[in-house]
Amino acid sequence: MTMARALYDGLLAEIYDDYTDADASADLVLWRRLCTDCDGAALELASGTGRMLLPLLAEGHTVEGLDNSADMLARCRDRAGEMGLAPVLHEADMTTFALGRRFGLIFCAAGSLTLLAEPGQMEAALHRALKHLNPGGVLALVMDAPSEPATGTVIARDIRRDSDGSRLRCILDPLLDVNPEVARWRMTNEIVAPDGATRRETTDIAFLRPAPEAFANMLRAGGLADVTLMDAQGTGPHRGGADSYLALGRAP
Repeated sequence: MTMARALYDGLLAEIYDDYTDADASADLVLWRRLCTDCDGAALELASGTGRMLLPLLAEGHTVEGLDNSADMLARCRDRAGEMGLAPVLHEADMTTFALGRRFGLIFCAAGSLTLLAEPGQMEAALHRALKHLNPGGVLALVMDAPSEPATGTVIARDIRRDSDGSRLRCILDPLLDVNPEVARWRMTNEIVAPDGATRRETTDIAFLRPAPEAFANMLRAGGLADVTLMDAQGTGPHRGGADSYLALGRAP
């Protein structure tokens, strides 16, 4: 059966690495420590083009990746080949994946769990993650904190690509949602070449950003133990007002 086109397929997969900070060294400190401390292999959810996954593999950590975008995974494989790596990658949805094995650590590094904005999706992903953890295994999730709703168009990215001089833009137009924790947008990504030739794709995107304590309660209700909220770097307790936070839980 052919999988439905993923949100990050197509043009967005092509320009994703241009949008993100290529230097992941600061973020890697946390995931390197958790991978080192875990008992068994690790699994990264929404691993994308391998921004976290590939450096961890290059350092010798046993970590696999999962993403529902065939295009993002293809780019990850291309990057891995350039680095002499052969990652284990799973094309699957976070809400339904069934890999037939368990892990000592499952993590989501870039707030991608918040893309599961439809009712029941986030709970389903947490359930699948728990089913794939070893007893005592750790679930580690970076989450975006709630923010004030946007009232107009947002230019999320507007950069010039060094390799060919193209202008890359991500434009977000807000859409209404009855849930105040959900930010729903019409997202347009475009590439404008130096000669003016333009490629553009538009799709709807939504983010569910639960308050930290509400998310901690969701983890507990889903069967995770020792639930802890920390700052996004995992260096101390979560404090109100931060843009993001780290939620940790342990399988019984």
